Amino acid sequence: MNLEKPFSYIWHSKKNYEQTKVYFSCYPFYKLYRIIRDMDKNQYIPGNCNIGETEIRVRQKFLLLALLLTVVFTIITHLTHSVIALFFLFAVTYATIVLFIEVTTRFCVLFGFFSLHNFKGLGNLDNVDNCRCRNKDRKRAIIVLLGSVLLTIPYVWMVYRLACCHQPT
Repeated sequence: MNLEKPFSYIWHSKKNYEQTKVYFSCYPFYKLYRIIRDMDKNQYIPGNCNIGETEIRVRQKFLLLALLLTVVFTIITHLTHSVIALFFLFAVTYATIVLFIEVTTRFCVLFGFFSLHNFKGLGNLDNVDNCRCRNKDRKRAIIVLLGSVLLTIPYVWMVYRLACCHQPT
């Protein structure tokens, strides 16, 4: 009597059930993985990817500059307690967060608003012709901008509160 066949059937059924269970519990992460995997193809994906490698490199350089300025204005705000420094800290931190999101997601907010994409050299912009694609790009751009504000406000508030708590007497 061969017992392998019934047990292998049970094993495969359990395995398929576990794979299905894992798939549905991790579906949002799998969807994000598929988006990131498809971005490697260096092509336009509406609402997800609208810039290529050359644009990414330029934004990485601006990100380093903005990060440096964020650190500088954090120190200035902490030392001077100035409202002007606080305003500049907000602007630079906001730019840093937007640039970080642009670099990591390969989605330019400005290109999203103006229905453009670029996967060639710098300055070679192509228009997005499809109305649904334009709407996806604009929706994503608004989400990125509002999310950046929601991340910037707590950071600036914490720096300001820490600066007020440690005032020299």
